[in-house]
Amino acid sequence: QWVQYKDETEDLDALVFGVDNEILEQGKNERITESRTARSFVAQNEGWKFGFFATSEQEAMERLTAVKLEQELVGIKYYDSDFNEHEISLDEAKIVSYDYKFYPVKWFIKSWGPDKTDPGRVGYLFWVIPLHYHLFGVDNYDNNEYVSLNIFGADRYGRDVWSRIIFASRISLTIGFIGLFVTLTLSLFFGALAGFYGGLVDEIIMRFCEILMAIPGFYLLLLLRAVLPIDLPSSQTYMLLIFILAFLGWPGRARIIRGQILAERQREYVEAAIALGFPDTRIMWRHIIPNLATYIIVSSTLSIPGYILGEAGLSYLGLGIREPSASWGNMLTAAQDVYILEKAPWLLIPGAFIFVVVLAFNFVGDGLRDAFDPRALG
Repeated sequence: QWVQYKDETEDLDALVFGVDNEILEQGKNERITESRTARSFVAQNEGWKFGFFATSEQEAMERLTAVKLEQELVGIKYYDSDFNEHEISLDEAKIVSYDYKFYPVKWFIKSWGPDKTDPGRVGYLFWVIPLHYHLFGVDNYDNNEYVSLNIFGADRYGRDVWSRIIFASRISLTIGFIGLFVTLTLSLFFGALAGFYGGLVDEIIMRFCEILMAIPGFYLLLLLRAVLPIDLPSSQTYMLLIFILAFLGWPGRARIIRGQILAERQREYVEAAIALGFPDTRIMWRHIIPNLATYIIVSSTLSIPGYILGEAGLSYLGLGIREPSASWGNMLTAAQDVYILEKAPWLLIPGAFIFVVVLAFNFVGDGLRDAFDPRALG
């Protein structure tokens, strides 16, 4: 709907975006830029006015963080009610009234676009089914390119932080679940071999596990990622992170599984199955592994936060998922600069999602542990 505001009786049929009355009255426009070109030019040519001399472009970048530009306003572009663009000089006309157009925010809003072939206007349900409706958004019924809704703000490239957080959750969460699956597969296989057969097999597997566990996990994580190519596509980096995190996670769990299988192997029902001549694989998967289900479920739930934090840490350091793909870790890289945080504190919001998800999985793991504990049941 159109809502009209008039300073005087005279009316101008115009729709103006981002107009400041004080700036218009002064006839000046001021803005601050962090452009590398502007900073370099000012530092090298005007630095003497501020008491320093920049001998190189790098030194100029370190000494000057931003440039304030002041420009004389000589004209203005505006749109009429039919959205036709016009340009006039300030000497020819004076804006005495404005027409503000309101675009309401609604739930289950339809995507507006010039036609159905526009891929930017079509969403996907579960990333498979094309859908022309969003959960909420601006009712942009006239397809105005200037209208947008950023409930968590936008980054320095104008990308919506909320949308990127949602897309980043696919990477950050699936790395946790898939990495856990790979870890469980490795730990069950090697732990079962060591615990059931013992002897030389047990010695070799356990000594290898102890070597891996003797190295601090985070440093080993950085080492494994650093020796591998950095400039990989995001899809390959995603799979690489899964296997690196799984490789670091299986030794400790394999040792515990091996100890529990050693204890279960001494049970009478296992000895009876061996005496009856059942195959080792049947004894393992039919009689021993099911009795480890409680430990596997609880430890798996408590391990997922470690994979999420591992991916976030590597991406934050630039060794994980890289732009333009989004993960919670690489979204936090934009919040490293204190100057940026002063201007855009909402860039820290992905960190809050990491905190909540990690805390939630820990609570679920503690709850499952208490639920499966016979002593807790009285």
